[in-house]
Amino acid sequence: SRLFLSYTNEERLKREYLEEKEQLQLEINTIKEKLLQTENDHKAKLAIKKEKRNILKSDYERLEQQLEEAKFQIGSIDMILDEYDQVLEEYETKLQNLEG
Repeated sequence: SRLFLSYTNEERLKREYLEEKEQLQLEINTIKEKLLQTENDHKAKLAIKKEKRNILKSDYERLEQQLEEAKFQIGSIDMILDEYDQVLEEYETKLQNLEG
C-alpha cells in the first residue's frame, strides 16, 4: 500500500513536471513568435524608411534639375532684356537727334 502511494506520488510529480515543462515551452514559443514579429516589423520599417529616402532623393534631384533649367531660362530672359534695353537706347538717341 505504501509502495503504491509512493508510485502514485511519483507519477503525479512526473505529470506535474511534464505539464509545467509543456507550459514553459508554450511561453517560450510565444516569446519567440513575438521576437520574430518584432524583428519583421523592424525590417519592414527600415525598408519603408529606405524607400522614403529614395523618393526624397529622387524628388531633390528633380527639383535641382528644375532649378538649373530655371536659372538658364532667367539667363536667357536677361539677355533678351539687355537687347531690348540696347534697342531702346538706340531709339532714344535717334529720337533726341531728330528733336535736337
